Amino acid sequence: MKSHLVLKSMALLFLITQSLLAWPQEGPASKPVRPVLDNNIILNLFSQRVNEAKTDYKLSDIKFELGEFTNAGFIDAIVSFSDENQPHATGYYEVWWLSYENGWKIKKKLFDWDVGNFKIVDIGDQGRPKIWIEGNGGNQGYFKFAGKLISLSNGHEDTLFLTKGYNNTGAYGESDVFNILFKDIDGDGLVEIVETRIKEKYDRVKQENIITSKSEYIYKFNGKRYIGIK
Repeated sequence: MKSHLVLKSMALLFLITQSLLAWPQEGPASKPVRPVLDNNIILNLFSQRVNEAKTDYKLSDIKFELGEFTNAGFIDAIVSFSDENQPHATGYYEVWWLSYENGWKIKKKLFDWDVGNFKIVDIGDQGRPKIWIEGNGGNQGYFKFAGKLISLSNGHEDTLFLTKGYNNTGAYGESDVFNILFKDIDGDGLVEIVETRIKEKYDRVKQENIITSKSEYIYKFNGKRYIGIK
């Protein structure tokens, strides 16, 4: 009798073990599927819109980057291009945010100026990739420069760092331009922003720009935005 109970217990234990082994095991969270994006898809999206000049878009110099830029768990895209149908007054260069929800959709414009560029930046905070955008615009010798580092979430953008400058050497002979470097300079794993500001004046006798000052500023990320430490 006792041996019979032991056999029944062993059989029950075997069945429970087999059931547990057959139960779906939870693994690491799967990454979102990377959707296809190419120039033709971008051209088609913007063919359904009109630009600021109320004419059709005519895109060139298309550039895009895909990534998990928000906390929603989806793949988004950052797209830039020049619009040959826009006049100088409304700016040729634009940067847009696209989202993928059963197909690519235009989410929001992030930048609009004459000339520009963007790149994806990992600042080492174990968060979402950030986007650095810079550009300039102006006329008749007066030009303005701007750069901003942003993060995206819940349909809006957060500005983590913003800088501005100008180059008016063609008008009244003075400029204050910036150069930005992303680098972990103190070895803590977080990327600092190193900004070099160069001021120039135009020497009309020598007919060349003369550097009048060169300054370096360092900004550190405090969890929300970059603040100056030097």
